[in-house]
Amino acid sequence: MLATPLVLFVVVFFSFTDASQQLNFRLLLFSFAVLTIYAILFFKQVLNLDENIYPNPYFWIVTGILFFYGGYFFLSGFINYISSKDPIFARKLFSINHLLNIIYYSLVTYGFICQQRSMKLLS
Repeated sequence: MLATPLVLFVVVFFSFTDASQQLNFRLLLFSFAVLTIYAILFFKQVLNLDENIYPNPYFWIVTGILFFYGGYFFLSGFINYISSKDPIFARKLFSINHLLNIIYYSLVTYGFICQQRSMKLLS
């Protein structure tokens, strides 16, 4: 896919030209947006299949990626804005990240459980 070399080029180019913290934050948001777009493209491909997607472990892992990185994309952007006005509230608001981690790791764990079940069925 053309987006992967483009992402690598953008990250490498901007990391050598400007090492400010604001630029690193923007690169982080950019990579989260790219991961979210890839997850949505995966769902588009999966929806075109005529099979049951619930036992598919990749479905659950990509769902976790979509929830975590999609949520963290908006959360980090919002916290970056709020931290300039009220840093104490921004720290409290960052606790939403714990919920995103719980959702992410739960879905990834369930994906591995589905993988293990499918391997048992094949043997």
